[in-house]
This record gives sequence, C-alpha cells and structure tokens, in this order.
Amino acid sequence: MRIQFLKLQNWLILSLMSILGTQGCRAPKSAAHDKNDDAAQPRDEIMLMYGAPSSSFSDKDAVKPDEAEKNEIKPRQEVPVMYGVPTVNYIVKGRVVDQSGKPVKGAQVILLNNTIDAEPGNVPDNDYVRAYVARASDTTDANGQFNCHTTDMPEQPMRVLVRDIDGKAAGAFNDKMLEVPFEGVETKGERKGFNLGTAEKEVTIDVKVQ
Repeated sequence: MRIQFLKLQNWLILSLMSILGTQGCRAPKSAAHDKNDDAAQPRDEIMLMYGAPSSSFSDKDAVKPDEAEKNEIKPRQEVPVMYGVPTVNYIVKGRVVDQSGKPVKGAQVILLNNTIDAEPGNVPDNDYVRAYVARASDTTDANGQFNCHTTDMPEQPMRVLVRDIDGKAAGAFNDKMLEVPFEGVETKGERKGFNLGTAEKEVTIDVKVQ
C-alpha cells in the first residue's frame, strides 16, 4: 500500500514538473510572437514636425487602406506645406491734374501701408514713423506724372495719398486719398519663385487747386 502511494506521489510530481516545464519553454516564444504581432500593427498616430525632411517618413509609416478598414484607422493624408506667400510687384503710375485738367507739378504721391489707419492730413511727417506708413512715394514732374511701385500679396488694393508739399508754388490744394483696386488685373512679366510677376495700373488723379 505504501509503495502504491509513493508511485502515485512520484507520478503527480513528474506530471506537475512536465506541465511547468512546457509552459516555461513556450513563454519566450509566446512573448516573441506577441511582439511580432504588435510590430505588424499599423501605427495609428504619426508625429509630424515642421522642418523635418521628407526622408524621415517612409511607406511603412503609412496605413494601407485595407489595414485601415480592418483596424478602423484612417489612412495618413497628404499634408500641404507652405514655405512662402505669393507676391506681386505693383506699379501705380499716372498723372495728377487740377480741376481744369492741367498737370500739377511738385505734388507728392504716396503708396500707404494698407494696414495703417491713415486719412488725408494726418500722415505723420516723422521719418521714423513714415517708414512704416509710406511704402513708396514719388513727386510729380512738369507733366504731372508719377510712378510708384511696391510688393504685396495678389489682388491687393493700393491706397494712394496725394499731398501738397510745395505750398503755393504750383497752387495749393488739400490732401486727397483714393484706393486703386487691382482685383482681376492681369499679372505680367517673369515669374520668380513665389513672385507672380507685375501688375500695373495707370490712373489720373484730379485735385482742386485753390
């Protein structure tokens, strides 16, 4: 009876060791298998950094459509990157004339910064401040002609101020402000990088000379 009990005890111990040994051998394989499963799953989030070279990302980072549908993950979309802003060279030229159509000599024509609230008569004379108010300026010749140019984003209106700077030499007149629209004006010339070319408009500005 004692011998049978010892045999049963030995059999139970061997069975338990066999079970524990089998699980111990399978554990690393199972762990490796789980690791491979995780690696096979598509990345559901990709951190994009501005300035990172495109070579930092490869096709393996993208989620394929069939995998996306299976895992309910949206495929990675193309991200538009803007490195600069399109610009246009603007030219505003023409003549300044009085109420009878005669040219006004010595009038100052200024292209104002559109972002600054300026009205006739209150444009600062201080050179430091004017650097931020006036983008370009010209003085009319004997034929009343002027030519101003600046650079801005496409189809921007140009705000023009005409000032009397010589007093009564050519007849005094009050400051006059107007806006020259460029919407729909054709851009011509060579396109360089983000600069789309040149948009030009010719205007005649009449002032009331006293």
